[in-house]
Amino acid sequence: MQLSIVFPCLNEAASLGQCLDEAKDAVRAAGITEVEIIVADNGSDDGSRQIAEGAGVRVIDVRERGYGAALRKGIGEARGNYVAFADCDGTYDCHDLVRLFQTAIEHDADLAIGARLGKPDRIAPGAMPAMHRHLGTPVLTWLIRFLFSGKMEARSCGERRVGIERRCLRISADGYRSVPTKRPLIWESLFGSRPNGALSDCNCGARCVRKEAYESWCLRSNGMEFASEMLIEALRQGSRIVEIPISLRKAADGRIAHLHTWRDGMRHLLFILAQEPRVFERSGLAITATASMGQVAAWALGPITIAQIEFLHWHSQLLLMMVAVLGAHGYFIGLALFSRESRNLESGTRAKRNGRSKALRVSRQLIDLREDRLLLAAVLTTAAAVGTLAWLVAIWSGAGFHGISEMQSLLGVVHFLLVAGTLLAGLLGVHLLKQ
Repeated sequence: MQLSIVFPCLNEAASLGQCLDEAKDAVRAAGITEVEIIVADNGSDDGSRQIAEGAGVRVIDVRERGYGAALRKGIGEARGNYVAFADCDGTYDCHDLVRLFQTAIEHDADLAIGARLGKPDRIAPGAMPAMHRHLGTPVLTWLIRFLFSGKMEARSCGERRVGIERRCLRISADGYRSVPTKRPLIWESLFGSRPNGALSDCNCGARCVRKEAYESWCLRSNGMEFASEMLIEALRQGSRIVEIPISLRKAADGRIAHLHTWRDGMRHLLFILAQEPRVFERSGLAITATASMGQVAAWALGPITIAQIEFLHWHSQLLLMMVAVLGAHGYFIGLALFSRESRNLESGTRAKRNGRSKALRVSRQLIDLREDRLLLAAVLTTAAAVGTLAWLVAIWSGAGFHGISEMQSLLGVVHFLLVAGTLLAGLLGVHLLKQ
């Protein structure tokens, strides 16, 4: 079978029938004969299932709630070599699904995705909230491009180049390959299909995937973040991706949106960041190291005055202490993510690809630290804290338990004790996750 069209559905009786009729008209007009239409029903109680059955399409029951759960079940049971899908709330034109399928065939692509944003955009008035249009989708799209562009592999022999972040892409009619570059190239306008990494709309719900490639991505998200997971895994595996402009229509008045702006937006953001632990690992280490070096300079040089402005006094050292501790927390978030991915054995090669092979050597050593050495580190850190407290009490006692002036030394000692204690607590957490 050439094509399966999947509609995830939860109480869409007001628009489902129209979507199904439009899908049938679209495939008929395109001359596609080997096609099936599937409604992945997510527990509708408004008659959506009866509408789908009356239209003569396949209905698949999906007990686990969620946009991603419905699509995973629907795509998993689809029989077509390619699977196109979109929301059935009437916002997407089903003729665009056929265009996505045709574009995927033409470019031998693993994923064809629609682009609602652009200049000019193709969004009807009131079809997309301003927050999603100008902030949410552009920011998440940029983040995916920044973290995962340059991880694509595909056949290419073209000549034209487009600069993207620290990479450039060579564009050709038959595919795209990421090419490292030592200097940024001038951004050129893109027309028609876009190359991998230059995608403009990571949240578009109208897509077409090659079933064989989709199965290799091992997607597991159940919520709205399924859209980001699909794109990230396709980029990671070097899948060929194309993007075409599509339209977005306004949903019927009175329809209750399933998308919750802040909750689902945060889930998208957390999911994207969790796929690249190095963001936390390396930025956390850099922040902690920089703040600690500043503390050493303050400890050794004391307050210094430049142009009548005093630097590296107590307030500066307190701020450096706070920044170092925050950096240490970020570092161990990265270690926890590396540890989780390395134990994700059910995903096979995915666990290997996303796991500790990308972690710094010191991070791998800390994750694999023997328990007796972990205990020794805890004992030494505790002993240092107790020794510092005893030292302070001794100085205080020598002063007759009156005021003492050891702030400069104390801030330096406490800084490194706090960093060490934070690192130790984080390391204990990582090892607890391994149990």
